[in-house]
Amino acid sequence: LLHFEPGNQEALFDLAQIQCSTGLCDRERETYGNLLMLEPNHSLAQLALERRNIRANPFLEGDHSYWREKGRGDLSRIARHRTDGWLDIPFFCRNHLRLGVHRWWDRPDHGGGTFTSQGHTLEVAGIFNQYLRGEAGWTRRYRSGGRFKNLDTGHARLEINFDDLLHLGLGYKRTDEFYNLFGIRQGVQANRLFADFRSHPTRKLQLSGSAETIDYTDDNTGKMLSVTAGYQ
Repeated sequence: LLHFEPGNQEALFDLAQIQCSTGLCDRERETYGNLLMLEPNHSLAQLALERRNIRANPFLEGDHSYWREKGRGDLSRIARHRTDGWLDIPFFCRNHLRLGVHRWWDRPDHGGGTFTSQGHTLEVAGIFNQYLRGEAGWTRRYRSGGRFKNLDTGHARLEINFDDLLHLGLGYKRTDEFYNLFGIRQGVQANRLFADFRSHPTRKLQLSGSAETIDYTDDNTGKMLSVTAGYQ
């Protein structure tokens, strides 16, 4: 539409909204600027541009999560708390540097008391263009009391957008697997290689799925496959 009507204000505003939703905030800012040159009193464009400028500032975030599982026997009976604090620093508009601090409390039902640990995280995420985005992170976990070794976890993922017909992700994760007293004492972790996808082959049909191989440090292995289809 803008190719035939470059001054169409409604189309310019819609384009800026799409650029916002896909993370192309520099192009979003340029489009709002073009719209405001045509109509300086466009109130929605002024408000949207102000919100874009607010999103470009660093911000703090905090959260707390709780997990409670009552499994069979001693295999998976545990309560877990986790508190996180985050500092998010945008740079070059499309990219984010995240610094996190964490506190964990793990309490198995069948004895051992409460195991505490603290840690920190460094993450970076970016949108390279409309076809490619990626993220990576590393976490160091210091386990209290000196009884257990400290642990490192992390993740990396790259997503490719094939012209909005198919979004394909490839990645790696190293995770802590604390579901009982034995896992805590042994410091069980898992190395996970995965691929995932989502697609809208038609307007009404949505497909998504993932495949993952899991290699645990206690010599167990696993595979996970999932496929989801939705029709509207």
